[in-house]
Amino acid sequence: ASELVGFITLPVLQKRGAQLLMAMRLLMALAFHMFAPVWQVSVKKRFAFGPRDHATLMGVVGLTYALSQGLIAKPLVRRFRGNPGKLLLS
Repeated sequence: ASELVGFITLPVLQKRGAQLLMAMRLLMALAFHMFAPVWQVSVKKRFAFGPRDHATLMGVVGLTYALSQGLIAKPLVRRFRGNPGKLLLS
């Protein structure tokens, strides 16, 4: 619990922009974790997905997420380092 308090009291998190980004990240994670179970039931009914199909689908989603963070986000952050506002508005 003290680590969470230490994180929340970081000076950067007192800024509105950082609070907005943290709230967006939290809400996006929540949305994904609410969507995933419904998604599994939906594709099972619609496309007769079995356990192997679900594993493949989740693997592709995870790989896509990882590649987007490593291959797309990292170069974009590096490119807009001088003006991060442009990155947020892109």
